[in-house]
Amino acid sequence: MVEAISVTDVLRKARTLLDTTTRGLALATGSDADARPAGVQIVAVFGRSVTLVLQNLRTVVGDEPFDDWYRPYREGLKTDPLCEWFKRLRNEILKEGPEEVGSTLLTTYRDVGDPWDEWKPPPPDSTALTLHEGRFHWRITRPDGTEELEEASTFAELASYSFPSLAGQPNPTVSIGLLCEEYVAKLRLVVEEAERHFGS
Repeated sequence: MVEAISVTDVLRKARTLLDTTTRGLALATGSDADARPAGVQIVAVFGRSVTLVLQNLRTVVGDEPFDDWYRPYREGLKTDPLCEWFKRLRNEILKEGPEEVGSTLLTTYRDVGDPWDEWKPPPPDSTALTLHEGRFHWRITRPDGTEELEEASTFAELASYSFPSLAGQPNPTVSIGLLCEEYVAKLRLVVEEAERHFGS
């Protein structure tokens, strides 16, 4: 005989899964690069389970009351590219195994002044214009053969940084950790709203 479940049981299980997902998030965003892939996998697999378990409320409170409450969340999650991507990622992990978390290098450009006012003429002994630490510099060769760099312009700044990423992620310019954070925040909202609406 199957034991009847209660609203409290369902909400407790959903909260437990959310807590597990949050622990995965800590790994996905942590400083241990070796642990990040496991964290992403935990977020994808257990995160999806959060909403699946919440749907068990339908058998406790009835189809209509549950569907009236859940419909906007279901539609929101279904049309959210991030949530749909995590759903596909979860299915791929369970069916084909986990994807490798790689690294993306991003270079940004920022104007920091007026190019006509800030550009300095080349010194007489300059041999080239080069980029160094994100700024333009004149390369100067001294009579003794030594080389120096002199800042040529404060107009432009280039910065490069790398971050962990997965192929095909919805926003390729942010880390997979930030995407995990956003996804977990959406799941947390649904669980908290379920607790408010159905909890005693």
